[in-house]
Amino acid sequence: MNVLKDDIARLEGEFAHMATVEDYLVMQLETLRLSMQKHQSRINQLRSDCAPIASIPNEILVAIFEAGISAYEDREEYAMCISHVSRLWRNIALATPSLWTSIHVNCECVGDGQLRMLELFTARSHRKPLDITMDLVRDDDADSWDELLLCEQTDIVFPLVSRWRSLRVSGTFREEVFNVLSPLRHLYAPILEAFEVKVESSAVEPDEFDEPLLLFQRGAPRLTHVEIHEISLTACEPPLSSLTSLHLHHPPNTYDIDRYRHMLVASNHLTELQLVGDIVDTGQLYMIATSPTSSIKIPTLRSLTISPSWSAGSFTIYSLLASLETPALESLTMRCCPWKNHVSEFQEVFRNYGPPRFPLLRSLTLQFADFDQPGALWFPSVLPSITHISLIGCKSSARFLGLLLSCDAADEGLLCTAPIKDYSDSVALPLLTDICLAPMEMPDLVVICSIVSERILRRTPITCVRFHIRDLSNIPQDRLEWLRERIQVKACESN
Repeated sequence: MNVLKDDIARLEGEFAHMATVEDYLVMQLETLRLSMQKHQSRINQLRSDCAPIASIPNEILVAIFEAGISAYEDREEYAMCISHVSRLWRNIALATPSLWTSIHVNCECVGDGQLRMLELFTARSHRKPLDITMDLVRDDDADSWDELLLCEQTDIVFPLVSRWRSLRVSGTFREEVFNVLSPLRHLYAPILEAFEVKVESSAVEPDEFDEPLLLFQRGAPRLTHVEIHEISLTACEPPLSSLTSLHLHHPPNTYDIDRYRHMLVASNHLTELQLVGDIVDTGQLYMIATSPTSSIKIPTLRSLTISPSWSAGSFTIYSLLASLETPALESLTMRCCPWKNHVSEFQEVFRNYGPPRFPLLRSLTLQFADFDQPGALWFPSVLPSITHISLIGCKSSARFLGLLLSCDAADEGLLCTAPIKDYSDSVALPLLTDICLAPMEMPDLVVICSIVSERILRRTPITCVRFHIRDLSNIPQDRLEWLRERIQVKACESN
């Protein structure tokens, strides 16, 4: 028995010693692992420092980060990605407030995580101007979002209105957009520059909500751009007195003529205007267009885009253009209905029984016009200052260009490579230098080559022709080389 007790005591002693040694070794192992981690971190840091990008000055990296993305809806994710690439990038990102100025309110992303994200961005942006995006889009058949949860987000964002540089709101239903914007009616937005509202409903039943709402009644002195889609400007109207750019797209109901006139003349600085869809009652508009004393005067306007609904009545384009008095207009875009005769409308507007209506017009873009219809010879005399012509999705573009530029070979379908006599008579559109054509068929290419050749001989050369990138790749190599020896050939994008 004593022997057993002695063995037990001996073994317990040895076990205690081994436990002590184990504790020591575990401590040594932890120390070793910690040292390895530090060494590995240092190795990674040194490798990062040796990378070519690490030699770029911080100021250059900041400029690259700030220029990296332009879409407001993607800038939030972009800033987060940059700050997780490396320690250097994170430090630079956190020290660049402009990366954190895009604030995104989302009706379908609610809860503590979203609130922390908003607070994080507002804190990291410091006192920089903010670009606010409010996403109220949801499925038409989904339950409405919880207004209380959304208010938790707007309670963070709305008190920062003094820092708002832009506000962009998209929603499914007009009434929901109206309700969210209602708290802004009595606020002051001192540096707000851009305001956009887009309703994107695809519901079968029309949303007829159209209540009046005046926003920022205390003022928005720097507001220069307003863009409204699928909702009446009356239902979300900010101050208009300082506008330089106004886009009106598909209001739920047409404006009466007095309201329409007020919107266009509210600012003395309006330089760009887009009218898309059925904007105004066409009967009232036609009365204005045909009255020489009732025209709507916008003396500062430089750029105009008109795109009536394809269901609109005849001579809608005429009424829209002839009702406006825009002597300083330099750029005009007209989107036509493919199956209507707009050529006669153009002819009536541009000649209009007097001196040229648009004497300073430099750029003309026509979309979906059909030039199988007669009437193009009058263009040169009424648009004396044209330098750029774009024909996008038009029918019989080659015929139009041939008539427009008086290219004899165009009617014969020949490529003008042989010498042509030096004409002494005046040249149609002598200032024209740039032609854009998309799509392009082979007859169009023949006419373009003829025009280039003829204009060179007339000493009024075309300097640039643009084709859609798909068409550019289909041009025969010999024709493409022939063009590139004489002019610039570039790719363009078309809708």
